[in-house]
Amino acid sequence: MLVPEKSNGSSLSRYLNNLEKWLDLQEYSVESPAKILGRSGVSHKVDILIEDSEGKRFIMDFISSGDLVREEEVVRLYAIRLDTNIEVLMVVQQGLTEKATELAKLYGIRVLDTSSLSNLSSVLK
Repeated sequence: MLVPEKSNGSSLSRYLNNLEKWLDLQEYSVESPAKILGRSGVSHKVDILIEDSEGKRFIMDFISSGDLVREEEVVRLYAIRLDTNIEVLMVVQQGLTEKATELAKLYGIRVLDTSSLSNLSSVLK
């Protein structure tokens, strides 16, 4: 089964709802939106918190922008990753700037574009 395709006319909330249903069918526990309390005591709001049957958790955050995603978004998600110790998946529509791409690789943040979500089940392993 493939992840639902995002059509041009659908809103992000409808897409997230469809994605949440798909993840449920794949037997992942899903919370969307989610608040995660970090080790620092800071509460972080993210689009989706995913947990597999073995307890491994993933944060999935969607960056909706008409432009390339800049490094500030990568740094923000890296701070969440450090504070929560949960792997982060950044989902983008238009891609990242060159500097943001370098930082994402350095920080271990996986970047997916909305068209590559069809292989999400292999990413979550």
